[in-house]
Amino acid sequence: MVGVERASAAAVAAHTAELRVAVVGAGYWGPNLVRNFFEAPGSIVVAASDLRV
Repeated sequence: MVGVERASAAAVAAHTAELRVAVVGAGYWGPNLVRNFFEAPGSIVVAASDLRV
């Protein structure tokens, strides 16, 4: 049972880790991508860029 408990703890840790996201070359779909990542649990939008303003 010890092996099963460790696997479960590792699975939980993997699902609770943060995903830091940067959208480079946002373009047409960029606002949608940034919004979806911003609203997704466990993700943090750290940067978004595009040459067009």
